[in-house]
Amino acid sequence: MRNSAILFVSLLAFISAGYAQQFPPGMKMHRIQAGKLDAQGWTIANSTEGSFTAKLPCLYNDFTLIEDNNDNPVNKTFGIGCLRSDQKKFSITRINYKNSESDASRFFNENSLREKWPNAKIEKSIYVKFPIIDVSISNTSSCAFIRYVLVKPDVLAMISEAPKSSCKALEIMRKEFFMSLLVENN
Repeated sequence: MRNSAILFVSLLAFISAGYAQQFPPGMKMHRIQAGKLDAQGWTIANSTEGSFTAKLPCLYNDFTLIEDNNDNPVNKTFGIGCLRSDQKKFSITRINYKNSESDASRFFNENSLREKWPNAKIEKSIYVKFPIIDVSISNTSSCAFIRYVLVKPDVLAMISEAPKSSCKALEIMRKEFFMSLLVENN
């Protein structure tokens, strides 16, 4: 399931770079470079079909991707995200599963396992009323802060990542990003 989040970030970078004239099958683009930045450089970003909102530190893209592979447990993904000129990336993907709550719970719980994230810091807690898993990971070239939020029957994956030289700044930014999430449980 990390593949869906990786696919989303790849699509985000592709679209943000201005390469997308045609979108992949099953993808519905709602908005490109949406929002209005405030004095601090943040905007309120909302997903057109995903029933969630958060603050992002850049203009954002908003899309839905319908999965047509019957072997994939994912039914749909709803995403918003952005790629800044300093290469910091921020995205939120709401993942809707074909087997609903059972797949969502399984995926959520798998992401708390140390085997999934060698050398990462993993913490479980509650955000508002939703169970969360926070993953902090870095290597020689980059760092990422990931938050999984279990909003039955879905999972939200919030991802912030940056080049290694920007990790301290990203850690400060991800706090505002993570704490700004508003979600409807539909």
